[in-house]
Amino acid sequence: MAGAVPIFTLLVRLVSILPNNKDLSMDSRAMGWADMDLPEPPGETNALDSSLANWRVLLPEPGGGTLSHLVLLGGPDDLERLIIPMGVAERVSRSLPPARLADAAVVLGDATPSLRQVTGCLRPGGWLYWEIQRQGVALLHRTAGSVLKDLRMAGLSPTGLYWVRPQSGPPTVFVPLDARGAVAWYLDTFGSVSIGAIAARFPRSSRALARATVGRIAVTAVAQEGAAPKPSLLGHSGLPEPLRSSPSHPLVFFREHSRRAVIFPFAAGGTVPEAVLKFSPVRERGPRTGQEQQTLSEIRARLDPAMRRSVPEPLALLEWSGLTVGVESFLTGRSIGRAVSLPGVPLSRKLADLDRVTAWLCRFQLENSFGRPAWGSEVWSLDEWVEEPFRLFEREFVLRPEEERLFAAARRAARALVGTPLPLVLSNWSFSTGNVCRSAEGIGVYDWETITRGLPLADLLYFLIDWSRLMRRDLASSWRKTFVGLLIEPPRGRVIRAVQRSIARYLAELEIDPRFHPLLYVLTWVQRAERRFRKDGLVRRSLDPRLRALAEAADGLFAGDQNAY
Repeated sequence: MAGAVPIFTLLVRLVSILPNNKDLSMDSRAMGWADMDLPEPPGETNALDSSLANWRVLLPEPGGGTLSHLVLLGGPDDLERLIIPMGVAERVSRSLPPARLADAAVVLGDATPSLRQVTGCLRPGGWLYWEIQRQGVALLHRTAGSVLKDLRMAGLSPTGLYWVRPQSGPPTVFVPLDARGAVAWYLDTFGSVSIGAIAARFPRSSRALARATVGRIAVTAVAQEGAAPKPSLLGHSGLPEPLRSSPSHPLVFFREHSRRAVIFPFAAGGTVPEAVLKFSPVRERGPRTGQEQQTLSEIRARLDPAMRRSVPEPLALLEWSGLTVGVESFLTGRSIGRAVSLPGVPLSRKLADLDRVTAWLCRFQLENSFGRPAWGSEVWSLDEWVEEPFRLFEREFVLRPEEERLFAAARRAARALVGTPLPLVLSNWSFSTGNVCRSAEGIGVYDWETITRGLPLADLLYFLIDWSRLMRRDLASSWRKTFVGLLIEPPRGRVIRAVQRSIARYLAELEIDPRFHPLLYVLTWVQRAERRFRKDGLVRRSLDPRLRALAEAADGLFAGDQNAY
């Protein structure tokens, strides 16, 4: 009995946070979303934000690809003006038609029509998306069971039950409540670390508690008996056969600013996703999805069988509602970022994980190396890799004295290394603690959208900064403290020594002259700053704060250059 007390306490804590979600801090840097670059600012405010129609991924896709007639009840004014251009429906009604004329009905949280009236407007085989807000007393009479019972009594066949996040506003996450392991996996992967740890230990209880207590739910249903149609993408004819033939429930995650969406299909009794479907709601980004699939194919062709298992397998590329969708295999395991943050994990295990990641990256870039051209040659042109980005910053920003000194020292170091061999490697710009996972099988790496042939050491430095800021809160308090702690001060503590061992191992295995280390450190953050500026130069009229902090902290970076500072 005594052992039941801690479990009871944990479950009570889980119950206490699920209704209002206040303690559910989403980890957008997990499972292929990670990018330690500063977030892109939202674009110009638009009342017709496309994310208001994110629910469309849960409706089956009609034969012609577009609904003839959609009934829309609730939601912001003029939402119908968004739906038609998006190709969801040819016609949208804001009131219930008198006869069974509608292909689908969408009832959003602020609408309260009679369910029988809504059913009466649907043609046989028509679909329903019904969103329900449950707060206070509503939690008692709007249970999942009672909602599903009401649907059946109205003549509808339920096809899905979802927890919708956030509590209000455009829906960005749909978690299936009718798949056994989906809630626990979602909380363990994307929720706060403490809640995720509880959910992982009690998956069945997590699902039951979510069904009973979350404040915003949605149901989907069809006005017919028999086999339930699948949500749009999961019924697509272009999916691999195993996904088309088996019943599945989608866990859908729309990334902030509509940059990307991911669907994780779950089998009814599954504990992890069956695959990963990726697309961007922004049509112009579609080619990047196709390029990622091509990149994965090329990478896997160069890897040995053991390394091939650490990279997702591209399974299909298809078109849906004018968007390009990539399908790839799911890699099991917990992200390094999550593993670092879990309570009770000994430091020795975290350091061992860093060793495994370093070993993986060394092996990967050795298998994806494109020669060792001399620094200063055509491949490693100083004008392209040093002068062009420096001139860009000098032209666009008013540099402070410390930044001018950093650039001058880097230029001298670059000239001094001319003629020294430097490997050209395949670089993944998203190689961070959220996109690298560890399982019993070893290391796995997600997110291969932005891949270039480029500088060695850059991926490792990016990862180490991310990892060390998770490991040492004092380093994470500011970028200047991060760089001072890692570059300037004597190595204190096991974490900093582990970082330096990782760098030394990488330089040795890739046979890189150690004199490149400080220069590569600067060029890594110069490249990040240049990328950030070119993404949105008109908005970002200040130099990347990480590059500014590096300049402030880098007094001892080029210790061998007497004229550096």
